[in-house]
Amino acid sequence: MPLSKIFQLDIDIMIPQSSFSNYSSLESYWGYLYPWGSSHNGAALMLGNSSYHENIYLNNSVLTLKATRNNSQINGRIFDYLSGTIHAKKLIKVNSQYPNYLICGEFIAPMTFGTWPAFWLTCPNWPPELADGRKFRESWTPQ
Repeated sequence: MPLSKIFQLDIDIMIPQSSFSNYSSLESYWGYLYPWGSSHNGAALMLGNSSYHENIYLNNSVLTLKATRNNSQINGRIFDYLSGTIHAKKLIKVNSQYPNYLICGEFIAPMTFGTWPAFWLTCPNWPPELADGRKFRESWTPQ
C-alpha cells in the first residue's frame, strides 16, 4: 500500500518505486554513475550505461549494484573495485516552499571486508552530504 494511503499524506512522489520496474523507467528517473563522472575517490570505478548492465541491473523490480575486486589497470589507473552507482535526475529542493520530505528505501548489503554501502543525499555543489546507511552498517541485512 502506498505511504500516502497509510499516513493519509498529500504528497508529490518524485521518484516512484516503479522506477526499478524496467530499464526505460529507471532511465527516466535515474542517471547512471555519479553526476560528475565514474569515480568518487579513486578506490572504485563505476561502470554502467543504457547498454551495459554488468554492475547496475534490474531483476523483479529490484535494483542491484554489483561490486567486484579489480586487479587490472584501466586507462593507466588501478581501481580496487569495479562497481555501479546511480543518481536521481531530479533534484530534491529543500526550501520554505518544500521544507519536509519523506525519503524511503529498502537496502540489503554484504557485511564483508572491503564493503562500504551507503545511500547519500548531497547538494548540487557537493559537499556537504547526508550519508544515510553508513552509520547504520550494523543493521544492514547480511547476504
